[in-house]
Amino acid sequence: MRTLYTLGLAFLLAGCDSGPGIEGTYVADQSGFEFIFDGDGTVRMIGFFDQAVDFDYEVADNEIKLVTPEGRVVLTRLENGNFDSPWGEMVRQR
Repeated sequence: MRTLYTLGLAFLLAGCDSGPGIEGTYVADQSGFEFIFDGDGTVRMIGFFDQAVDFDYEVADNEIKLVTPEGRVVLTRLENGNFDSPWGEMVRQR
């Protein structure tokens, strides 16, 4: 019984925070910014004139939090796999 309880608790905790693990390139439809997510918890944002900035990110349920020098920016995972962001819908490219 104790093993079953421990296993159930492990599954419950695993669902609370999926940690890093997003991979792929997304483009924000309103700004054209490109975001390249690496599964290790880092993301590269490529903006105007191909300037690139690297950030860390955290994943919790359907939220992705970009850790920027100005603070955290929250993205919301949509049912179609894209993200809702301050820059518009971020559409997966590859």
